[in-house]
Amino acid sequence: MFTKDELFSALKGLQTRKSPGSDGLPTKFYLAFWDELGNFLVLVLNEGYRLGVLTDSQCEGLLRLLYKKDDKRLPKNWRPISLLNTDYKLASKVITERLKLVMSSIVHQDHTCGVIRSSIFSNLHLIRDTLDMIDKIDETGILVTFDQEKFFDGIDHEFLMPTLAKFGFGPSFCRWVRVLLI
Repeated sequence: MFTKDELFSALKGLQTRKSPGSDGLPTKFYLAFWDELGNFLVLVLNEGYRLGVLTDSQCEGLLRLLYKKDDKRLPKNWRPISLLNTDYKLASKVITERLKLVMSSIVHQDHTCGVIRSSIFSNLHLIRDTLDMIDKIDETGILVTFDQEKFFDGIDHEFLMPTLAKFGFGPSFCRWVRVLLI
């Protein structure tokens, strides 16, 4: 279950200059009317948790294409983005903040994606140092890289839930993840 303080903390952590989702309510709206909306939002989200599903509008996202660079006629120069409603973003942010508290204890120190106080540059330094060491000791080495562009789209949700439980995440956390993924 969420608390009003958790949701407000998450709200303060959301970027305010992002486009709103299909309901048209940006983060600034929630900030401006938090005193009036906060208790109701806690009730609605916690009811979604109890029922095991959020409302259709909370789960709705708008898919838009953003031009990035070069020739506008080439599909590779466009990137899809999903515009999610702020109430969904808030629920997701609370779960993310809870997850951050334990990330460093379940993710290897060499993995830097999503870990607080880590940087992709640490990986670059590790690769550089490894290649330097291989050269110094005259060893043979192989560098393997993986393209994870579609990694998150390929997660099997039925695999994810037992994996979370195996890592010690409790039923409440797992239920929130399931509610947000449905």
